[in-house]
Amino acid sequence: MAYVGKTEVERANVLAVWSLATTATTANQEIGTRTVTAGKRYVILAIIIEVYRTTFGTTAAGLGAISIRIGDTAWITVYANQTSSGAPFGAVIPLPQGQEVPGGTDVDAVCTPADTTSITWKVNVVGYEK
Repeated sequence: MAYVGKTEVERANVLAVWSLATTATTANQEIGTRTVTAGKRYVILAIIIEVYRTTFGTTAAGLGAISIRIGDTAWITVYANQTSSGAPFGAVIPLPQGQEVPGGTDVDAVCTPADTTSITWKVNVVGYEK
């Protein structure tokens, strides 16, 4: 339970864990989606992104774009690159004030790979419903 002023608010922690490995360069490939429970609000506190070539390689390359969407609107978009050491691309996006999403709304992650080498896209969305 959390408290807002003197009012007790029921909170249910939600961790969305999504992953996709693909060789297609089609735009907006679905990595994962979550629909906020009707009558609730989903508060997103952090987003963790990891992108890498599925087979280790040491060629620097642009891997493509990844977007987190609320409804049909791109909310956060990042462009992933692999270094010449083969290190994966990673990003942690904290939202200390939280981003509220109304009930019945989809939150999803999509990618648009830059080449046909197999790329693994991972997204974790950390938050809670109230």
